[in-house]
Amino acid sequence: MRILKSFIKQILFFGIILLSPIFLFSQDIRIDSFQGIAVPSPTIPDACPTLTYDFGTVFTNTSAVTLTTSSATLKITVIGTNSATYYADMPVSDVQSQTSFTVTQTISMINPGPNTVTAEVYLDDSPGTIIDSKVAEITVTRAAASPLNTPSLTQTPRQQIVEILIGTATTGSSTETYSITLSGTTYTHTVTASTSRSADNIATALATLINAAAPFNASNAGAPSGAAAKRIIRITGVTSGTSFNYSASASGTLSFDSPNVIGGSQSVEICSNESIDFNTSGG
Repeated sequence: MRILKSFIKQILFFGIILLSPIFLFSQDIRIDSFQGIAVPSPTIPDACPTLTYDFGTVFTNTSAVTLTTSSATLKITVIGTNSATYYADMPVSDVQSQTSFTVTQTISMINPGPNTVTAEVYLDDSPGTIIDSKVAEITVTRAAASPLNTPSLTQTPRQQIVEILIGTATTGSSTETYSITLSGTTYTHTVTASTSRSADNIATALATLINAAAPFNASNAGAPSGAAAKRIIRITGVTSGTSFNYSASASGTLSFDSPNVIGGSQSVEICSNESIDFNTSGG
């Protein structure tokens, strides 16, 4: 009789071990698959390298009840060349029992190289209990430097802007001249003993002369940082996409610094090819 009782106890013990996984691994929300969508779509020809991706996780509400809005959280952990952690509140609306839905999170894939992406889901009422998880491998590969693909150059016309500084002291004379030449046309301001020789007045006078010419807008933009005695003459081309050349000369107590191009007449965006290998475990 004692042997029989001992045998029954052993059967009950092993029965608990066999049945308990059914309870421990029951799921209310199941992760079915991943979807990788580039932003913008890589099917666009001659597109610039894509830096961010819409990482979609497809779920199924396997419980017998409705999964209510914002009752769970998706945690996405990226380990690799683009390490980061993302959290997404889910679902965005109620999901009926046995219904599939997708949660999309934008992730950064700016750096080339391998990345392991782990998606975990848990109910907000019990954040310490992971209901389901899934792993994906994402490798970012950028092509090596190659000759420019000229059709992929995007040119955007814009107004050319040049800044010329005046105010550096030199040895002057009784009559001084300050000139700026733009596309072959020279604008000159003459200073005599009876007129002001300050950088502020000369910059304003030259800007007024240039403004009178239709192709340009000019202004005295004030003193640059750290050089209170100087003044900036800012010259802007009126027509976007039309360039102009420039030079400046002076014979007086003040001189011009080298002109600076603040904005060219064309904004050129150079693109390269980029590929993404997106592999998941289990679909």
